Amino acid sequence: MEVSTFLAMESRLNYVDTIEEQRKFSPLITEILKINQEVVKEGLSALEKYIRDDKLPILLRKGLRLVHYAVEPQIIETILLNTAIVNHMDGLTALICMDGVLSIQKMCSPDITKELLFSYLRLDILEEVNKEVGKLKLDSSTPLSAEELQKLLNSAE
Repeated sequence: MEVSTFLAMESRLNYVDTIEEQRKFSPLITEILKINQEVVKEGLSALEKYIRDDKLPILLRKGLRLVHYAVEPQIIETILLNTAIVNHMDGLTALICMDGVLSIQKMCSPDITKELLFSYLRLDILEEVNKEVGKLKLDSSTPLSAEELQKLLNSAE
């Protein structure tokens, strides 16, 4: 993360979320990991359907669109940060979206992306969120079968 990003989000880092507030990030993290898994398996063309998905947060859709257009990571980070600040978006949501998008762009293993995104959660909620994410069968070493991938996609709808 760039120094400017850190400084812009500094006040957010001092905020203490309750467990209930942290639970709201579980679906976002799960969705990012689904997208990450699919992109690793199928390539960046898999992003097309997510760019148009109105159920996803606008910051995530915007970031995925920029990745699809092959924009450089530093420019993506700046655009997403500026969008989050100008629109007074929740800082933690913005950080999760930004790191998720950049991880997808780098074609990181979903397991690595999971660890990165989990670093934004309180330790006392990780087990609960991990159970939800565990349903995705994240495994970057073994491709999902067509049936498993279809099941994963159907559950996202």
